[in-house]
Amino acid sequence: MGTMRKAALAAVLGLALVGAAGPAVAAGDDVDVAPPEEAHPYYQVDQVVLTDGGVYVATGYFNAQWHARETQVWRRTLYTTPEGWTVGNAQFVGHSVPLSFGTMAGSEDAVLFPDRGSLRLLRHDDDGTSTFVSAGGMSTPTSYSGDWYTSATALYPLPNPSGTATGGPLLGRSDAPWPWPVGTLTQGGAAPQVGTSAVVWLEQAMPASGPGFGLRVLANALDATGFVGYPVVLDENLGGESLIPSHVQVSDDVVAWMSYDLGDGHGVLRWVPAGDLAAEPAELVMTGPCHRFVLDGTRVAYYDTDGSSAWTTVRDLATGSVVATLPGSGTPVDLHGDLLARATYPDADQHVVLTSISGTDLRLAWRFPDVSVDSPFVGHIERLAIDHITGGYPDGTFRPTEPVTREAMAAFLYRQAGEPPFTPPATSPFVDVTTGHPFYAEIAWLADAGISTGWSNGDGTASFRPGEPVSREAMAAFLYRRAGEPAFTPPATSPFTDVTTGHPFYAEIAWLADAGVSTGWRTSAGAEFRPSADVERQAMAAFLVRFADLP
Repeated sequence: MGTMRKAALAAVLGLALVGAAGPAVAAGDDVDVAPPEEAHPYYQVDQVVLTDGGVYVATGYFNAQWHARETQVWRRTLYTTPEGWTVGNAQFVGHSVPLSFGTMAGSEDAVLFPDRGSLRLLRHDDDGTSTFVSAGGMSTPTSYSGDWYTSATALYPLPNPSGTATGGPLLGRSDAPWPWPVGTLTQGGAAPQVGTSAVVWLEQAMPASGPGFGLRVLANALDATGFVGYPVVLDENLGGESLIPSHVQVSDDVVAWMSYDLGDGHGVLRWVPAGDLAAEPAELVMTGPCHRFVLDGTRVAYYDTDGSSAWTTVRDLATGSVVATLPGSGTPVDLHGDLLARATYPDADQHVVLTSISGTDLRLAWRFPDVSVDSPFVGHIERLAIDHITGGYPDGTFRPTEPVTREAMAAFLYRQAGEPPFTPPATSPFVDVTTGHPFYAEIAWLADAGISTGWSNGDGTASFRPGEPVSREAMAAFLYRRAGEPAFTPPATSPFTDVTTGHPFYAEIAWLADAGVSTGWRTSAGAEFRPSADVERQAMAAFLVRFADLP
């Protein structure tokens, strides 16, 4: 009877039962990283960039004449869970400048793209913050290492308030002793790529004598101030060779480039250590044509075929060993740690899927149908679901704008605390919560931990009022006590215009603001906290996530 009652109340509260999985993730092998169709019904995935904590997707929207009208950047958070990797829901990051060869570049923990509204470079970090890092009128980045980025023709530092190149452009360096006229940089896969200690690019140029034109792969060492020494020619084809350089990449460990053999059509990968550009290149000959590859550390992923079948190989260049072989056609898009993004074409449109190269379980986070893709609370709500703090309602919804009840708050806080071992007392601390209440243990734990004392009835007893909504001022008190009532001196001036310094919960509310758990509502007169308003479920998700992330 107790289990049935608990399940019934859980359905009302939208809570995942203790020990129940809940709809936190949907199992699957490869994960399609495109945003949901309702975000924009007419788009294609143009670019995918992987970072330590996110999957960033640039989607291009086209009109009937196939002219780009806008580019949107989306982010899916990457979570490490007991099941493996969980890929979060798509969250809108911003509008970028639409270009055919890519619109953003990524480092270990952020992406860089030109903001369409300001024409300034915007850096979006894995922690969800966005910062302008350049002057206006900047070109689209072709690569980004954290301290540096490249455009089509130059190397720039970040941040870059002046909008000027450092150490001179890649082309036209007056101090570079070229034996031939300089040419132009190529775009696409051969566009300049920058790492932490080197930059590499593919350049077109006319030979010093004779007909035709040439291609050469060049690299330059970097330090904190810019170029070190002169460019090094890693490879060249001045019109007579059959190997045509077609793609360049750089990591912290390796500078690599791919060539296409005009004779039999196969690809040839060459590389040198990033710290020793003058080293003799190592070489790997593919079994089939290969124009593009992706690099992470000393690992490389490339598409290969023997004519009858196709696959993606992930190889460690340091040891020469094959790390993984993934069957099926698909062009590698990005490689980061255990994750590989590949472009596939199961229908007329391009799809980009994410794969774990080690075979670790990869899942897509549950998406609540009533949580809009434009909601600022998407990431917070999915985090609660992934952590099994809430599973939503039996119909699959989250009901983001409904109030949080006090019994639901008890369950949320108990689960976020890690469900500590606790034996509830034989006599309830509250007269309106029986020992048979479905969430009696959680409510009794709340009282035992000193997080809630309830309301005094004036006769030595207390009431909890489990079904009542939680007010924002009560939420502040709950979280402050849950944090252990840390030492805090409230400021002499309130951070909120509607909370006086004499408010009964002023210290708790001021602490909430000081800790960054709540910023309130911005108004023309200043920030408001609205202490007596009910806490909505979506706001509570944000409060709990920010609270969990406190140092």
